[in-house]
Amino acid sequence: MRFSVALAAVAVLAGCTTPVTPPEGGSAWGPLDAATGVGEFALEVDYDGRTRSLLVHLPPTPEPDALVLALHGRFGSGASMRDFSGFSEIADREGFVVVYPDGVARSWADGRGTTPADQRGVDDVGFLAEVVRRVRDRFPIPADRVFAAGMSNGGFMAQRLAVERADLVGGIGTVAGSVSDELDTTQGPSEPVAVAFVHGTEDTLVPYAGDPEENMLGIEDAARRWAGFNGCPAPRLTETIDAEPDGTQVLIYDAAPCDEQASVRLYRVEGGGHTWPGSLTDPLPPFLVGRTSQEIMASEVLWDFFDAR
Repeated sequence: MRFSVALAAVAVLAGCTTPVTPPEGGSAWGPLDAATGVGEFALEVDYDGRTRSLLVHLPPTPEPDALVLALHGRFGSGASMRDFSGFSEIADREGFVVVYPDGVARSWADGRGTTPADQRGVDDVGFLAEVVRRVRDRFPIPADRVFAAGMSNGGFMAQRLAVERADLVGGIGTVAGSVSDELDTTQGPSEPVAVAFVHGTEDTLVPYAGDPEENMLGIEDAARRWAGFNGCPAPRLTETIDAEPDGTQVLIYDAAPCDEQASVRLYRVEGGGHTWPGSLTDPLPPFLVGRTSQEIMASEVLWDFFDAR
């Protein structure tokens, strides 16, 4: 209840962005089918009886070699995720495709049963699988170069995608999100998936220590569970970052070596809140979500983690 009420109080702030107008003509996926390899398109696609919307950002390279699904948090949107994550700028520099999908009713069916999308029986795993298929039909991106990065509810969704469709993604990154207890009781993924967590110790919406009442596993427990899935040793402290006078520091824990190079990494943001580290445009006010660390840029460290696969 705490999670839902606190976010509802700032619902309007979380998705206030300027929409992108799709190009005229063609089918819903026509702009992607005809893309020359550069630009951003707002698209709609019918899936499972619903019209779903998403932004597709294509880098200035004719043959992008990776795909990142960037999943917004509860009450957010694909456009808001684009604006505060900075993934598009990294994609242009590194040459990968970014897709920013919109959840149903500004939410994802992440398996906890608490979001509107879950309560309406939305098949978000299937929808994201269809998005991946369509992009890979257009560009020759290997399956192990498909990644998902999510904020909060979007992070929980990335976890569900990795557990239920490990064949679709080579790695995932979760910022201010965790693993639901429901997913934790499954048999695990069908194959190893590289997983990175970025999480603040002062996050009051998705507590670092977890919250059984809200169906949230503790972050260190989640990292250890993934290490077990991937055949890794327990995570150990490998680096500390404390260069900015912002009241935070970042402790990096790594679990490696692992099966199929599917390593597990935890960025423990000491003093950080329910935020996207490095972002200067977080739409949620600090009094609600806490401090935004500038010690790392979450998008940069997640891309570096993905690209090392």
